[in-house]
Amino acid sequence: MEKELRKTGIDIIGNTSWGTHLCQFYQTPEDLIDILAPYFKAGLENNEFCMWITAEPLNAKKAKASLKKIVRKLDDYIEKGQIEILDFSQWYTKSGEFDADEVLDSWVEKEKQALERGFDGIRLTGNTFWLEDKYWRDFTDYEEMINIVIGNYKMLAICSYSLDKCGATEIMDVVANHQFALVKRGNRWEIIESSERRKAEEVLRKSEEKFRRIYESNMLGIAFWESSGAIVDANNAFLDIIGYTKDDLKSGKVRWLDITPPEFVHLDQEAIEIINEKGFCDPFEKEYIRNDGTRVPILIGGALVGPEKDQGVCYNIDFTERKQAEEEIKRSRDELEMKVSERTAEVKQRSLQLQKLALELSNAEDRERRRLSMILHDDLQQRLASLLYKISYILPKDKIDGHVKEKLDELEKDIAESIQVSRELCLELSPPILQQNGLLAALTWLAKYMELKHGLSVTLHTEKEAKPESTALASMLYRAVKELLFNVIKHAGVHSASVDVSTDGNMIMLSVMDSGKGFEAATYLDNQKISEGFGLFSIKERIHSIGGKITLESEPGKGCWVRISVPIERRPPDLTESISNSPVAKAVHETISNKIRIIIADDHRIVREGLANLLKRSHDLEVIAQANNGREAVSLAKELNPDLILMDVSMPELDGIQATAEISQAQPYICIVGLSMHNDQATRERMLKAGAADYLCKTSQAEHLIEAIRRATIQWAKR
Repeated sequence: MEKELRKTGIDIIGNTSWGTHLCQFYQTPEDLIDILAPYFKAGLENNEFCMWITAEPLNAKKAKASLKKIVRKLDDYIEKGQIEILDFSQWYTKSGEFDADEVLDSWVEKEKQALERGFDGIRLTGNTFWLEDKYWRDFTDYEEMINIVIGNYKMLAICSYSLDKCGATEIMDVVANHQFALVKRGNRWEIIESSERRKAEEVLRKSEEKFRRIYESNMLGIAFWESSGAIVDANNAFLDIIGYTKDDLKSGKVRWLDITPPEFVHLDQEAIEIINEKGFCDPFEKEYIRNDGTRVPILIGGALVGPEKDQGVCYNIDFTERKQAEEEIKRSRDELEMKVSERTAEVKQRSLQLQKLALELSNAEDRERRRLSMILHDDLQQRLASLLYKISYILPKDKIDGHVKEKLDELEKDIAESIQVSRELCLELSPPILQQNGLLAALTWLAKYMELKHGLSVTLHTEKEAKPESTALASMLYRAVKELLFNVIKHAGVHSASVDVSTDGNMIMLSVMDSGKGFEAATYLDNQKISEGFGLFSIKERIHSIGGKITLESEPGKGCWVRISVPIERRPPDLTESISNSPVAKAVHETISNKIRIIIADDHRIVREGLANLLKRSHDLEVIAQANNGREAVSLAKELNPDLILMDVSMPELDGIQATAEISQAQPYICIVGLSMHNDQATRERMLKAGAADYLCKTSQAEHLIEAIRRATIQWAKR
C-alpha cells in the first residue's frame, strides 16, 4: 500500500507521510517562526486542518501576525475553521492541570472531525515553554504514546522545546520520543536522529521491503481494505483474480462488499469479528464476483494494519484450478460409482437369474422325481402285482409238483420284494405327503421313517409359520434335512438327533444337531467333493443359490450343529420385480432394458437431424420428437413425457433456459441436458439453476455426448 506523502513546507525535510512526529529545539521567537510559519502555510494550501498551540516567547497574537505575513488569506482560513491558533492554557491545561489522556483523546477527536469535514488530515504543533518540572515525566510519557500511535492517524506533529529550559537529560528524552529533531546550528537547520530510532527504522524498512517484494511479486493477490467496504489498494495479482484494473481501483469502483456474493457475506462478517478480537483470522474459502459477472473461488485470510480496527490487509489465492480438479475428481468418482452401481445391478440381476434358475432346476428335478415315482407306482408296481395274479392263475399251486412249487414261491417272493423296493424308491424320489401336506408334515413322517428304518431317534420342533409356499423350496429343505440325518447315521456314531424349524422375520431357520463324534468344521464345507451327491457341499451350493446361508459348527468329540436360513418365498422370484426394489438398480435396469426416449430441441434443422442420426446408432437411445423452439419443447414434453430432452440454449420464442425452468417446474422427473456452441461458465450456471441435469458443448465428441446422456438419465432417476 503506497504511503501518501504530504508537503511539509520545511526545506530540510521536504515531503513526508502521515504519522510523522518530530521536534524542534529553539532559542528565539524567530526560530519558531522560521519553521512553523511555512509549515502551516503548506498545510493550509493542501486542504489540511491546522492547530497551533502557542506559548511564550511566541504567543497566539504574535503567531497569527507572523503567519499572516506569508499567508495573505489567513483570515479566510480562520473564518471557515481550517486553522485554530490557541494559547497552551486553552489546550494542555484547560482543566487547570496537564492530563495526558485527555490531551491525547482531544487530538484524536480533532482528526476525526477534520476528516468528517472533508479535510485530508490534521497538521499541529505545540510549544512546551509552559511545561513545569512537575509535569516533565507525564509529558514525556505522553510524547512517547503519541510517537507510538500517530502512525495510525492522518496527522503531522511538531513539538517545540526551548533549549534554555532543557538540559542534556531532557534533550535525550525528547529526541528518543520523536522520529527526528530539528536543531539550528549557526544559521542552518539540521536533522538529528537517535541511534535506537535509526535501528528501529532500519528493522522496519527491511520488514517493509520484504512485504513490498511479496506484494510486487504477485505470487498472492494482496489487497488493503477498510471496514466501510472499500478496497484502497491492491496488487496486480488481486486485480487479475477479480478482473478489474488499477483505474477501477482508483475510481472507487472496487469494493469488497460489492464483489462478495450474498451467501458469503456472513463468512466475511465472522472473519472481521475474529480479526477485531485477535488481530488476524485463519484462511477460509469464499467466492468473488468478477467484473464480467462470473465467479471465482478463492482462499482468503486477513489481518489488521492498525489498532483502530478500520483498516486491514488480506491475501487471496485463486482456487479455480483446485476447484476444477475437485470437480473432475467428483465427476470421476460419480462415474466410478455409476459403473459400480451398474456392475452391482448386473451382479444382482445375474444373482436373481441364478436364484430363479436354481429354483427352476429344483422344480424340474422335483417334477422328474414325481414322474419317476408315478411310473414306479402306476406302471411298474401295477405290472408286478398283475404278474403275481397271472402266475397264480396260470400255475395253481395245488396242481403242480413240489419242486415247481418251491421255485414258484421263490419267484413270487422276488416279485413281492421288487414291489417293496419300488415302493421305497417312490418314497425316496418324492414322498406323497410332501406334495400333499407340505414341509412340516413331511419332516414329521421323515422322523418316524428314520427311527423305523434306521434306528435313529429324531426329536422334531417346528413352528406352524415355517411353511414355504414354494414346492421347490420345500422339497430342497426336505432333502437337505434328510441328507443331514443320513450323515448322522453314517458318521456321528449316535442314535439320536434333533431337528428345529422356525422363522425369523422373512427367513426360515432350520437346524440339525447331534452329539456325536464331530469333526474339524473349518474347511469341511469347501473341501467336500461335488461327487458326494446331495452332501453338505451340494446343500451349501443350493442354499446359496436361492439367497440363503448355511453354517456349520463342530469339533472332534462335541457333535455337529448345521444351521440353514433361507428367505420365505411366497412365489418364485420375478427378476424385474426384484430389481425394481432398489432405486439404483431400477434406474440401471430401465436404462439397460428400455430405450431412453429423447426429444431434441434446437432451432437449427441440420443440428437436430445430425443429433438424431447420431443417437440412432445406439440401441438404447430413441429420438421420439424434435422441437424447433423452446415453446414447442414445453408442449412436446407435456404430450410425450420423454425420459430426456436435449435442450439448445439459444432458441426463438422461448429460449432453452426458460423452457428448462418451465418443464422442470411442471415435470421434474424429466431429465434435461443443455446444449450450446459456447462452453462459458455463466451460461452453464444459469442452465443448471433452471433445472438442467448437465450442460454440454455441441462440439463434444460423439461418444462423450452419448455417455453423458446415459449418465444424466441414470443419475436423474436416482434423485
